[in-house]
Amino acid sequence: MDKSTLILYRQIADRYCKMAWDHKIQEEQGDIYLKTNNNIRTTKCLLTALSTCGIITVFFIAKSFWWQIITTFFSAITTFLSWRYRDGELTERANENKNFAAYAHNMRNEYESLLSDIKSDQLTDKQIVERRKLLEDEEHHLFSKTITPHTTSKAVESARKALIEKQESTTTDEERNKILPDYLRIKEESFAHN
Repeated sequence: MDKSTLILYRQIADRYCKMAWDHKIQEEQGDIYLKTNNNIRTTKCLLTALSTCGIITVFFIAKSFWWQIITTFFSAITTFLSWRYRDGELTERANENKNFAAYAHNMRNEYESLLSDIKSDQLTDKQIVERRKLLEDEEHHLFSKTITPHTTSKAVESARKALIEKQESTTTDEERNKILPDYLRIKEESFAHN
């Protein structure tokens, strides 16, 4: 790979990495919203049940002042959660993040394909620049025409762990060979003859 191609390759590799980050952060944020939604729904159900039991206890079993306080407390928390998180709100947010992540994933794959073509010497520098420009236009369209969904530092940290520590976006030869049928595997000796 000559110097000009290497410069193009590195710049496109940086774009690939940025799209991989965007994809993973949005995915993680969607998962955070879904988990939070599930926890809130479970909490609301539990508090509603406890409030109902408290009301029944206050009216029919123990007309205690403390039961009234406890029941009022559970009811107040249930009301707060109902007003703070309307039904479906966090699911909608999660879907926005997941949809954006799907577009970012597609962009990441397109950059990856371009990098593969460059590394295998399939393209001239002019062809690389043309394809890069198309991808840049597509990326610009994604970020300018779409409102990028909100993310949190928790999603960024979770994405960092997934991409850097767990290397979720990489596949080793051993993993690949366990998944691919035998006739699609490339043996190491195939590279030795080239």
